[in-house]
Amino acid sequence: MFGLGAPLWLLALAVLPLVRWLHRWQAPLAELDTGAGFLWRDGEAQRPGAAAERPPDPAWRLRALIAALVILALAEPMWSRAERTVTVWVDDSLSMLTTEHGQSRLALGLDRLATTLNEGQTGLVTLRSLTDPTAALAADAPGALSPESWRRETGTPVSPPPPALMDSSSAHWLLGDGADSRIAGWAETAPIERMILTGEATDNAAVSRLAVRRHPADPRRLRVLVAASNRSRSRATRRLILESDGEPVENRPIELPPGGQISFRFEIPAGTGRLAARIEPGDVLAADDVLAVSLDDVRPVPVRVDPACPAELGRALRQHPGLAPQESAPALQIVCGRPPVAGIPAVILHSGPTERIAAAPTWAPGDEAAGAPRLREAWLATTGWPDEAAGRGYETVLQAGDEPLIRRASRPFPIVESVIDMSARSLVRQPEYALLVDTLAALALGRSPLDPVIVGERSPGESDIAPLAMPPVHGPSAPASAARASLTPALIAAALLLLVLDLLRTVLAARRIGRA
Repeated sequence: MFGLGAPLWLLALAVLPLVRWLHRWQAPLAELDTGAGFLWRDGEAQRPGAAAERPPDPAWRLRALIAALVILALAEPMWSRAERTVTVWVDDSLSMLTTEHGQSRLALGLDRLATTLNEGQTGLVTLRSLTDPTAALAADAPGALSPESWRRETGTPVSPPPPALMDSSSAHWLLGDGADSRIAGWAETAPIERMILTGEATDNAAVSRLAVRRHPADPRRLRVLVAASNRSRSRATRRLILESDGEPVENRPIELPPGGQISFRFEIPAGTGRLAARIEPGDVLAADDVLAVSLDDVRPVPVRVDPACPAELGRALRQHPGLAPQESAPALQIVCGRPPVAGIPAVILHSGPTERIAAAPTWAPGDEAAGAPRLREAWLATTGWPDEAAGRGYETVLQAGDEPLIRRASRPFPIVESVIDMSARSLVRQPEYALLVDTLAALALGRSPLDPVIVGERSPGESDIAPLAMPPVHGPSAPASAARASLTPALIAAALLLLVLDLLRTVLAARRIGRA
């Protein structure tokens, strides 16, 4: 639809006849001396400097066109059409990585979306993730909708937005495979006007859980639990392969009942890097055929101990199954007088004259629930906080009355400071001494080094790839908006081009007259 932003400028088109009239009046021709006046007997005498009325210069048409273009540009012409902004909610859960017809379901869906947008009149298209509704990718053209441009981390559980919070000024579409029951339930109440669904395959097997811990009787071995699930309607036969640091340590055939899950237990030599469980042969959803965890947290933590620390503390560290005192490449440092090395989690034990505490020690609620040892006031003596530690603003972990005994901070790197006398015989003789050492290390590391269990898992529902029945779509809820394209720049450009052509014509005409 054509329209004008300032139509009153069209009244200025009335000046175009004036352009033609002005081109009828021209300056007289140049004088030429002649010796035969009788040759000009029929000539009409003119006063010097007078103008002559002649047929208008044909150039008036070009100049009138230039004036008309300028006037039309001032009238702000524009072309508008009805368009609707579209928000496409993309299901980027794990099932969308299923390979069908040589492409992932996500790639197939984006191709179909681009085709649909090419066939209709839509404005700005915004893609939003159903795993992270705050993430958006705007695409002004359907060609921008490609798997390469959609850089979401596919495989995260979906979290659809509440329908009441969805933009009412935009049309909402859904792109997915219909395999997630949470999305199907959300689409029943969400204002979805159109669904672009991909997905045909229904059978899939997966590794759903991998857990590993140190063997309690032999730190050189690991105990491993692997769970495999079958999201198919028929029995599945696979081989389960366990790899430690890239080398296979277990390889056995397994039978998975339809719709069930089976767990398998292994004992393997302790590795140093990565443990992975894989089932073969693979299927249409290769992303859930393997599950891997890092073994870094299973190995004993290398600890550098300050020689100034009490001998009792050194013995407790050497007996701890999850701590390994060593000087090179420490992951934890315990210092008893010298400054800690920046960047390495540290436990700082202050020293000095000691005195008994006067109140029962109490842990912060979260640390007490995490298994911190119960300490009695009769066991503890405190060395007092040095002046330079008084204003650091640490979080208090353990206190006796109003006096902090253990503090911690996470910046600039994890630091735990304590004024508990770790050489007091009343404390060293208690079984809780070893637990206190473990607690100090755990506060600095962010985890207990005593008996860590490393778990990698995905819920069985994440491996469901069979499309479900989707609810019917809703009618259009957002009105179409007008998309306008201004024609003023094009008119100005055309007028400038014609003006240049007119100047060139004038210059060439003057040069011809000069040569004559």
